[in-house]
Amino acid sequence: MPSGVYKRTEKHCKISRKIAMERYQNFEYGEMVQLYKDKDWLYQKYVIEGLSMTEIGKLCGYKKGNSGMICVYLKKYGIRTRTLSEAQTGEKSYWWGKSQSKETKEKRSKALKNKGYEELFGKEEAERLKAKRSEDKRKWYEQNSGIYSGENNPFYGHKHTKEAKQKQREASEQLWQNSEFAENQSEVRKRLWQNPEWRRMIVEIQRRITKKLWQDLEYRRAHVEAANRPETIRKKKEVGKELWQDPKYAERVIKAILKANAIKPNKAELKLNEVLQQILPNEYKYVGDGEFILAGKCPDFVNINGQKKIIELYGNYWHKGETGKERIALFKQYGYETLIVWGSELKDEEELRNKILGFADSK
Repeated sequence: MPSGVYKRTEKHCKISRKIAMERYQNFEYGEMVQLYKDKDWLYQKYVIEGLSMTEIGKLCGYKKGNSGMICVYLKKYGIRTRTLSEAQTGEKSYWWGKSQSKETKEKRSKALKNKGYEELFGKEEAERLKAKRSEDKRKWYEQNSGIYSGENNPFYGHKHTKEAKQKQREASEQLWQNSEFAENQSEVRKRLWQNPEWRRMIVEIQRRITKKLWQDLEYRRAHVEAANRPETIRKKKEVGKELWQDPKYAERVIKAILKANAIKPNKAELKLNEVLQQILPNEYKYVGDGEFILAGKCPDFVNINGQKKIIELYGNYWHKGETGKERIALFKQYGYETLIVWGSELKDEEELRNKILGFADSK
């Protein structure tokens, strides 16, 4: 017989049967082993009392717990098993009462710093993990919406100290200074905002929070005072001017405003459009509803047949004292020729036609 191979003899079998009989008589593997087959008993121990599968197995006489058998019957009866994170909370956690050394924390932080999912797990696994994480978050929000509201919130009745708030603010500012983190957060929020359910949920949460805060007279007074401070007003103006220099930002804001106000052509614009379609059919299109933004401005009519030409309709009342030269010069910087038509000129249709045709023929 080769070395290392164990051969069970009749003597060994007798000893094993003897040990098994002793355990059976001592209830170690006796009638208690049948308890986990009772659905109500199993539900009581696992769900109500919160025992682990191993602890339940030991109650049934299994010396090492036999959690595998308990898991089989939990699934058989449709009892949801706890996740690893749920099973290892509190005193059951491996890290309960323990803490990592400063050196270990620094080493782990250095190893993971600036590493994304793809670098750590690979592209395919990273996509799977991200999708799973998003789905788990969505399910959690659906199942636990409102679970931490009111008195159920751990911070109910508590307030952060000024030192704690300052520490949180500094940590947040430092985190957002990381361009990679800021860009990633921006992409995540843009992607989430495309989901109508998520957008509706966030808007509703913000509405409830704002409404509740505004009922607090002290908060309302402090908010109004802060908003009307000279330095706050000055800072808002500076930030607004800086943002408005970005053409993409200006275009997005103007389009949003015009869309919200459901801008439609007024009588004068309808009249001018009628003349344009008569003398230059399908040459110019009304874009005063925000369809076309140029240099942060919203022109009234733009050529749609390859010519970089714009026609602006100026009301005599609203543009009193203006000549239109600034608008012409502004659009000229982007290669557009501009014709200013005054509201009073709509009365003389023949002269208006000649003016428009002359502008159309110019090069």
